[in-house]
Amino acid sequence: MIREVLAISSLVALFAPVCALAQSCAVDISSPPQRVFAKPDASVPWTEFASLKSVPNLATDAGSSAQIWRSKEGNVMVRFFDPGEDFWSYTDLCYGSTGRLAHLSYQLRTAWGWGYTLDRDYGPNGPSRSHVSFVDDQGKPIPRPQSADDVPDALKPAVKLRIAQLPFYQLLKEHTK
Repeated sequence: MIREVLAISSLVALFAPVCALAQSCAVDISSPPQRVFAKPDASVPWTEFASLKSVPNLATDAGSSAQIWRSKEGNVMVRFFDPGEDFWSYTDLCYGSTGRLAHLSYQLRTAWGWGYTLDRDYGPNGPSRSHVSFVDDQGKPIPRPQSADDVPDALKPAVKLRIAQLPFYQLLKEHTK
């Protein structure tokens, strides 16, 4: 029982920035996403799916999925999931009603027992506030691991400053629900 509580606590600590981002974006991520897109592997284009359950298995180091929530105010939150062999990444992007990026939350979980988080706000002139941290398997802060130097590109999220830059934007635009 204690092990389960610790596991849940570490997940809550790890994903707290995501919940804060969803709240600031005014979307309810406790409800299913309104739209789901995926690119199961490098040979398949982005496609819309009816739900997360209908998304096929994603190829490690090549597949990606995206969930979309839209607020009543016109904000859009996009959650990307990219599985890899050595690490998995989660990128949450909040776009304001103008289609410009307002907030980013990026999380990288590695097979080496550490994770990385980046939370960043964006203003009209680009990034305005950033917070970076490294965490252990339980979500507790740790110094930068030496092995982080081996994967510098993994520590850099793919940032799309405008919603129109999303790889599935045409699908998003064509079929509004």
